[in-house]
Amino acid sequence: MNNQTVHIEHEVHRDDVGARMGMWLFLFTELLLFGGLFLVYAVYRHEYVEQFRVAAMALNTTVGALNTIILLTSSLTVALSIAALQKGNKSLSVMLLLLTDVLALAFMVNKYFEWTAKIHHGIYPGSETLMNLPDGQILFYGLYYIMTGLH
Repeated sequence: MNNQTVHIEHEVHRDDVGARMGMWLFLFTELLLFGGLFLVYAVYRHEYVEQFRVAAMALNTTVGALNTIILLTSSLTVALSIAALQKGNKSLSVMLLLLTDVLALAFMVNKYFEWTAKIHHGIYPGSETLMNLPDGQILFYGLYYIMTGLH
């Protein structure tokens, strides 16, 4: 057998333009989806002002604010992870992604307790309790479950 080392070069194919286009397309579709949902929310909130106010008062604003902070922070940790990777700092990038996973878990735990409380009170999609509420409150809770569930 020959002791020669075989050197195989692998051509790395990078499509930076396609990757950027894909990311912008993803962001655009997210903007359409959530922008559309917020538009629907705004229209129905205008139509059912008092019923939306009553339904919103049943939500825990502290948990909602905490979830907003978690979502914004997790977006930041992903962006910082990408920046760290671009600078060649793989260990920092991995650490930031792990932190993002922890934040995602925290969001899910908060949603578990928040939704469990609503379900305990009989307010969940299709429930008799929910269906006996006024139309505006039914719409509010429907949008609440859809919009928070999509996160």
